[in-house]
Amino acid sequence: MRSGVAASLLLTIFLVIFLSATPVEPAVASIDLGSEWMKVAVVNLKPGQSPISIVINEMSKRKSPALVAFNAGNRLVGEEAAGITARYPSKVYSQVRDMIGKPYQYVKDMIDSLYLPFDLVEDSRGAAGFKTDDGVVYSAEELLAMILRYGMSLAESHTRSPIKDAVIAIPPYFGQTERRGVLQAAQLAGINVLSLIHEHSGAALQYGIDKDFSNESRHVIFYDMGSRNTYAALVYFSAYNAKEFGKAVSVNQFQVKDVRWKTNLGGQNMELRLVEHFADEFNKQLGNGVDVRNSPKAMAKLKKQVKRTKEILSANTMAPLSVESLYDELDFRSTISREKFEELCDDLWEESLAPVKEVLKHSDLKVNDIYAVELIGGATRAKLQEFLRRKDLDKHLDADEAIALGSSLLAANLSDGIKLNRKLGMIDGSSYGFMLN
Repeated sequence: MRSGVAASLLLTIFLVIFLSATPVEPAVASIDLGSEWMKVAVVNLKPGQSPISIVINEMSKRKSPALVAFNAGNRLVGEEAAGITARYPSKVYSQVRDMIGKPYQYVKDMIDSLYLPFDLVEDSRGAAGFKTDDGVVYSAEELLAMILRYGMSLAESHTRSPIKDAVIAIPPYFGQTERRGVLQAAQLAGINVLSLIHEHSGAALQYGIDKDFSNESRHVIFYDMGSRNTYAALVYFSAYNAKEFGKAVSVNQFQVKDVRWKTNLGGQNMELRLVEHFADEFNKQLGNGVDVRNSPKAMAKLKKQVKRTKEILSANTMAPLSVESLYDELDFRSTISREKFEELCDDLWEESLAPVKEVLKHSDLKVNDIYAVELIGGATRAKLQEFLRRKDLDKHLDADEAIALGSSLLAANLSDGIKLNRKLGMIDGSSYGFMLN
């Protein structure tokens, strides 16, 4: 599947320097919708509040689990849903974004590979429906609508006012079916989508807001290894001359030159290698031919603790794993070294470099022609830096929040009542011929 830009969309974005006008609507929002997490930002002109800010949830966290659950007749979303995942794995729906616009068999294979014990049915469209304990069947779009509505409720709680307008960030590899599915989910959630925006373009907007490219154009690669997918986007920043009120001014702009991706490679692949490693170790200790993989509750517990172990390994050479009552009331404790983890994932580290190599190859650029590489996800810093010949990975952006913050700038620009100044031209497009707005 070709990932180059085939159909271009030209937008001129007026970015925020001073917010002084009175808006028709009190605020607008942006949603960075990931496989596992969701970040929400708002542009809000109310006195005493920051004009652009990341919204915190009820647990005072700056990102929220993209989860929805149904338990005892109640609907739980976000942190509440996350709280029952280990006890009731069949009731908590995750990875919803990546099920949008996909056929039944794709979703079935996906949840089986992730040890997710969902009760699936095939609907009249050939898509997957999710059957709850109460016998109600929800589509992926309906589940996503609940998650999006939760995100907007957090934004409204932050601003203490209703918000209807939002920009939603999506991966560059989404085709027309996925994009339409997201728009349908947003409509069900009561959201007026001002535009969809590619994740890398949101990050590029945030990157370019406070820089001057009049004396130096530059190529920047935005690299994102997310939960399930990895991509690299080559973006060219420059400036052009324009006239305003009879005076010559320099205006910044950027153009997305190319995007390459791997849609089945992400942090989850590495976590699953650890899950399989520890499952084998536990089965060996237990003996009797028992396979812990056959217990959804045990696998949910193991996956939860593996996430923590993986996080510890990112900064340490050794990491413990401890799971109480993993299976048949038996506790499980183990350790793993970073060296062993890297050995388990050796082929995945190499695959993770493919998108970067592809954008360089197809653009006829060398590593030395790249001004900076911005990480906007969990990423594989060590392997990436090794490939770039020790070139420093730029730290201008907050990897977790750049997409949401940059997307909020577009939301403000597209809103009816927020006056914005300072220009930044944006040229991006969809390789599927679907216009963003």
